[in-house]
Amino acid sequence: MKTLTHPIGWCDDTGNMVVGCSKVSPGCLHCYAAVDTPARVLRAGKWPGAGGRKVETWGPAAERWPVQSLVAKVKRLRKLCICDRCGETWPVDALNTRFGNCLCCGPLRRIRLFADSNSDWLDDRWPAETLGDLAEIVRNHPTIDFLLLTKRPEKFRDRLLTVVDKCVESRMAAYHLMSPNSRFPAQNLWLGVSVEDQTRALERIPKLLEMPAAVRFLSCEPLLGPVDLAQVCGPGADRAGTLPGIDWVIVGGESGDGARPCRVEWIQDIVRQCARAGVPCYVKQLGVNSTNEHTDPPWFPADGKGADMNEWPDDLRVRQFPKRETPNP
Repeated sequence: MKTLTHPIGWCDDTGNMVVGCSKVSPGCLHCYAAVDTPARVLRAGKWPGAGGRKVETWGPAAERWPVQSLVAKVKRLRKLCICDRCGETWPVDALNTRFGNCLCCGPLRRIRLFADSNSDWLDDRWPAETLGDLAEIVRNHPTIDFLLLTKRPEKFRDRLLTVVDKCVESRMAAYHLMSPNSRFPAQNLWLGVSVEDQTRALERIPKLLEMPAAVRFLSCEPLLGPVDLAQVCGPGADRAGTLPGIDWVIVGGESGDGARPCRVEWIQDIVRQCARAGVPCYVKQLGVNSTNEHTDPPWFPADGKGADMNEWPDDLRVRQFPKRETPNP
């Protein structure tokens, strides 16, 4: 079978329902999606089916362009599972076998699909019908784990209620995603918020904790300042080490032109907080403008994004994932 890998690292593949977004916080300043291939092709008037029209998809008044990449990815991946060790794909029925392992002896699991890599699924400018279609896709494909990341968690319930009001066909799927009984969330739904600094942690993490999901995660990338997670995780969260409601933390520095500094100590502190709390942590990259108390001027990695773990301090070589039982599809 084919080996499945993706440059993002913490997912197996990506797909989109929409291209386009608007910037809402400091982490958005150098958003890769704003200059990624789909946005650039639309901006240049070369998108197939656009009739040569130049379409701007970035900004509060810009268009949100519907695409079929998520539908195509789901169609291809729904019958597959993946080895957690080597990345080789297998027929999804292999999850039902007695051993459920790859030939390399690695365990098989559901594929992780990052489902909004060129947009924000809670953006007000997403058509309600498109959001309803996304809800239907998640509900109807339990063999795939869907990872949805947002900077707008405060809009979660209102946006899904819009689907309930306007889209009869998607009404039950929307209810399924926002079930108030969080003991029974969609088992293939991973919901995350972007947390680039302490201000965004205080704003977004409490809203994430109100959202029903099989896995709740934080994306602390690009990390622009120190973040004390325990301060905002509610009752029981303290320095002794609990982060109730948080199942996974991704962290990394900024890359690309104009990358802002990311101090190694900030990443190390998040790794330590996660270790104390028993929460898996995934260090994606240190970024290209990484500094610490011993480096002046900043350290510039040979790797273009600071993503080569061989260049890192030993205590940052951490790429963990949530340990979950994979129920039979």
